[in-house]
Amino acid sequence: MEKPVEKTKREVKRSPGYPVIALQEAIEKTRLLWNKDKTNNVPIEAAYNHLGYKSIGGHSARIMAALKKFNLIFETKTGIKLTDEAVDLMIHDPSDEHYISTLRKLATKPNIYERILNDFNGVIPSDATLRVKLIKEYSFNVESVDDFINNFRNTIEFARLTEGNALQKVQNASEEEAKPIVGVPLMPTPENPKIEKSPPLPGLVFPIPLSKRKQAAIAFESLPVEKKDIAAIKAWLELFSDSLTEEEEG
Repeated sequence: MEKPVEKTKREVKRSPGYPVIALQEAIEKTRLLWNKDKTNNVPIEAAYNHLGYKSIGGHSARIMAALKKFNLIFETKTGIKLTDEAVDLMIHDPSDEHYISTLRKLATKPNIYERILNDFNGVIPSDATLRVKLIKEYSFNVESVDDFINNFRNTIEFARLTEGNALQKVQNASEEEAKPIVGVPLMPTPENPKIEKSPPLPGLVFPIPLSKRKQAAIAFESLPVEKKDIAAIKAWLELFSDSLTEEEEG
């Protein structure tokens, strides 16, 4: 009797976190939010509607995550708001020097973009050479690497980062901003969620067991909640998943 053939689970390589759209398109979508609500706080559901999405999650959540990776939006307790840099792009003329410097700074905000630009000293090689490096050294999935290269190249060309010493200027400005300000306490953010002491959670608390013996908790001030509230929680997790997790292959 022949032994049954064991099916091996197909391993799927997960690419590093990156924006699914280029910077120019991300700014266009940010302008939709600006036209509707300017600098006001925008509830999650309303923000998705402003961008033309009827549901929260999937592709629409990845688009929203791309706006965050370019530092065009940030999360609040009840929704999202445009960053100061995003507002600068909305109110300044594209020919203005401040607009151009802001544009270049945002183009390097995604971690993977900054890493590649630094590795090549701002001189990007051919697509074929870049593709091999991304797959071998950056663990990119072969099925998504071409879309990434297209968006990456569009972004650096749109921001004119290849002109003269544009990249060096951005790096110098970033180093200046990174200097600590004496006397101002650091606040926890989605990019740096670790804090020394966690405040007590209000209301009804539900523990959530995680991998590697870790644990999370979700708290509600009162129950029941509406289905759109659950959708808002899911959208928040998708939006900030890259900030809360480590890059891994799965």
